[in-house]
Amino acid sequence: MRERVTFIHNDYTLDPEQLDNQEAGLLGPQIESVRQDKLTIPLDELPSELTDILQEYEALHIRWASPVKSETLDPFTSRISPGLHVYVTPESPNSCNPTKLCGWLQRFGPLACSKPEAFTEFKQPATSTAPNFSFHQTLEDLHSFITISSQEFCPELDTVCNARLRSLLTATSLDLSFDKSTKALVASALWPLRPQTVAVPASTERRVEVGIFVNDRSQPNMKENELGVAGVLSVLGDKKKPSPTIFTFPARHRRDESVFTSRFLTPTGLHPTLQLSFSSNKPPSAEGECTPYAFLTLPKVIFADRYQLGDDLFLASKNLTALRYTTLPVDLEAPAYTTETWGSSILLELAPPPSGEWQPWNVEIPLHLRYLKPSVTDQAEADIPYPAVFWACPSGEETLENPFDRLHIGYDNLFPRDTAFWHVTPQPEGGSRLMHRVTVPVLKLEGIDTIRTGTAIAVSLGFAWVLWKLVGVMLSKLELLEQELRSIKEVVQPKSNAESPSVSQRNGTVFPTQPSQLPPATNGAVFSLSSNLQSPQQPQSFVPSATLLEKTEPTKSRMLGGKLVSGQDIDWYFEKYLQCYHPYLPILRKKDPDECFEASTTLFWTVISTACRRYAKDEQLVTLLLDSLNRDVWGLLQAITLDLESIQTLLIICTWPFPTIRFVTDPSPNFISSALNACMLLGLHTGRGSHPSFLIGGRQHMTCTDYEASITWVFCSILAQRVSTGNGHPPPFLQHNDTKCKDTIKDSLAPELLTFFELQKFSNRLHTAMSAQISANNGVPETIVKMWEDEFELLRPLVTRVETDFSRFILLVAQLEVQAYYYISPPDQRPNFTLNTLRTYNTSQNLINTALTLESTCQLLTHSPHWVYRALVDASCILLSTLHSTAAPQHLSSSDAEVVAAQVLSLLKTCSVRDNDLPTRGSIILETFWSVRHLLPKWDIPVGAWPDRIGAATSYWCLTAFKNALQEAKNITDGTQKGIDAFQQRFPGNNNGDNNESNGNANTDINGQEQTMDSTIDPLQGIDWSMIIDDFGWIGEGPVFLGPA
Repeated sequence: MRERVTFIHNDYTLDPEQLDNQEAGLLGPQIESVRQDKLTIPLDELPSELTDILQEYEALHIRWASPVKSETLDPFTSRISPGLHVYVTPESPNSCNPTKLCGWLQRFGPLACSKPEAFTEFKQPATSTAPNFSFHQTLEDLHSFITISSQEFCPELDTVCNARLRSLLTATSLDLSFDKSTKALVASALWPLRPQTVAVPASTERRVEVGIFVNDRSQPNMKENELGVAGVLSVLGDKKKPSPTIFTFPARHRRDESVFTSRFLTPTGLHPTLQLSFSSNKPPSAEGECTPYAFLTLPKVIFADRYQLGDDLFLASKNLTALRYTTLPVDLEAPAYTTETWGSSILLELAPPPSGEWQPWNVEIPLHLRYLKPSVTDQAEADIPYPAVFWACPSGEETLENPFDRLHIGYDNLFPRDTAFWHVTPQPEGGSRLMHRVTVPVLKLEGIDTIRTGTAIAVSLGFAWVLWKLVGVMLSKLELLEQELRSIKEVVQPKSNAESPSVSQRNGTVFPTQPSQLPPATNGAVFSLSSNLQSPQQPQSFVPSATLLEKTEPTKSRMLGGKLVSGQDIDWYFEKYLQCYHPYLPILRKKDPDECFEASTTLFWTVISTACRRYAKDEQLVTLLLDSLNRDVWGLLQAITLDLESIQTLLIICTWPFPTIRFVTDPSPNFISSALNACMLLGLHTGRGSHPSFLIGGRQHMTCTDYEASITWVFCSILAQRVSTGNGHPPPFLQHNDTKCKDTIKDSLAPELLTFFELQKFSNRLHTAMSAQISANNGVPETIVKMWEDEFELLRPLVTRVETDFSRFILLVAQLEVQAYYYISPPDQRPNFTLNTLRTYNTSQNLINTALTLESTCQLLTHSPHWVYRALVDASCILLSTLHSTAAPQHLSSSDAEVVAAQVLSLLKTCSVRDNDLPTRGSIILETFWSVRHLLPKWDIPVGAWPDRIGAATSYWCLTAFKNALQEAKNITDGTQKGIDAFQQRFPGNNNGDNNESNGNANTDINGQEQTMDSTIDPLQGIDWSMIIDDFGWIGEGPVFLGPA
């Protein structure tokens, strides 16, 4: 055990000869000084009760600050908000017992910390892998702590021990710090600047060092961020005279010359505004860029709305720059008496006036009070501590540690370690307390029963009225539907009789809630009439397209590669495109075939090619389209600037790629990059179709309406993010101000697609952050993934505009993207890996089930965009990989696993539009792997990852694992008999393995019934190894994912 006592003063006349180093201690004159007592106690010298608690934590830091204003001197100038602050870092999330810690903390006074929910998660240092939690409660003084500590630590007759503990009543701060690496508890108390006698008692049980210093700025070669002190040092008990000393050191905490006052603007109400008034906007340091911050510690009775503080224009009007940090969770609606957490902390970056001249300035921070319990009066009082206000300046020093350093005070972990803090001194407007007393309006207890009864009656009557109105609207709409259905059948029936038969169309639409009105530019071909108006007796080729019915002359026939495509067939293909594909990508502005052809022949044939995916009347036309478009689309990219039609062509192809692509030869990344750049060159990201700052030179004629610009930019952003996720490369920057774009299209676009856009912006931020994490650490800690998952859960209700199956589907896609990063976490940084993998498995299963529902109601997979297929591949890989691992869900039987696999394979096959296309080949690979899994040992982990492939990390790992598994099964020469049952139904009656197509369509045994099979059959004979190697570019035994199509 050792003790260090430090006095800092400004009395240059103090004579060291006045100091008397006696056997009993050091005695000196009375001087105006700041005093710090610091005691270091080894772990084995602490009481056993406290030792048992500390051993459960990696670190524990307790900070108390007095609510009374005090003066201090450098280097003891760090400031925190008044009250008791507790920061804990458990060894692991499940290793600590907050109840035991809270029991020990009760010596400070009655604290509401007994429940784990009382603590909020706080940002941990970069060196820590465990989560960090914080707690705060206002505490007037240390009287309770002194009383209990005197009984526990001081013998009854030890007057010195009791006196020193009682002196804490006048201390301005008390720190208790424990770090497992040091195996010691450090207690530090600070007394403010005041006249006090230099008197330090000696002790036979510990080494006592005393330093008496004066601040000295006259030392040579001192840097701006350094402090210098001069004085004497003495070790008590050695009977030697104090020895003179002088030294400099880098300082983390400094005192700024300016002051600030804090008050709530009146009237406060339930939404008070905290105003901070500064005496000057002059930065404290001329070296480097300094930025002012305010760190607010808010009890549960008051909180800041992080969404309100995310509005840049609003912040600028309050002299604020940004909300840089907030603890979570923060419930924005719950009253104080149901809130379990202690409150919240926020870090705000302030925006001082320009530094042309130094002047006073103000900051206004909007806050919100929670409802308090009713009382006999209509008011309640709440105490809110002053914030800690400081300038943060980069020092450029490798370390700022010094003998007087103070760490772990809440906000210091939010900055780089080389940051120097210049603290602005608080100045109370009246009195000396650094606390705000706020009056909160509450409900009176008198008459509360009457209010409850009246509220219940009002709610019941309101509900009944709404229900009555809904029934009336439904009845009136049914009558209108019958009338419209009869008129539609009369118009469409003659034409449908002359059309060629098509594949069956199911009733329903992917967007059941359509806007009631469209702007003129959209030409409502798809959303003008809901497909819910169709009757079961309606012809299969019915398309609710008002646009084509308005044509005054027949559509012209067109030539493609020597083949004539009639006008009637062109109408057919455009109708199919507008009905089945356009709702997923509603960007086509030229919906009339002739107008589209005149605007862009490549776009015209791209629309027809997309419709031919399912509704081709002539296979020769499909071949000609693929050959022609493969050549023409690449020719588009040679233009210096693409026009709107060229951009829309690329977006359609990125949404529905050619059936000839392979997993690693998809040109979509090239196409979407060109489209994204072209959009920004035309200024479409601004939501203006004729932006004078962008349409200059050769682009002057490339104008469009604001709606066309907005809708094109929105879907270009969506596809850019989906392509980067599916292909596993870092995402593009999409965090533009898109307010105008959303305002322009919000009344005409399906609400699910607006939700999709918001989710892709979230995914863009997610993958950008994860890419940075992976680049720095080759992985993502589990705590970081959990933080993003929590943010997604907070975002979900804000972006969900309607509750439909499609909105649930896109939400599950985004949720799976977040949860997939659990597989990228380093093995030593994922204590909850098993639980998280099961949650990810359930999300994948829910995604598959929702896709099945959407296929049965609106044929989502039949007309699926490529991003839908890629999302299903991700979910499918996770499901099959998990089922073939030791981490498979325990409640699933073998037959249940077969059902899951059958669902997966059925979905992937449904996405196929041509023989031998990517969905077909992918389903064969997964089906083959599942068939031979019985020959192979189960994996130790459910799913792994290739971290550098970011959004596609799990899929690349799974496909690699599947390929290796197939190769291993192929190399097993003695495993034929073991695999007979697995291949019975995949290759019934086929002993030569030549007919791969029939093998690929063989029925899978879901229930696992046993059948007999000729033992001479090779269970691996049906695998098309050349196809597997071709699809994924494997060379030899190592995957490179670079092979040709």
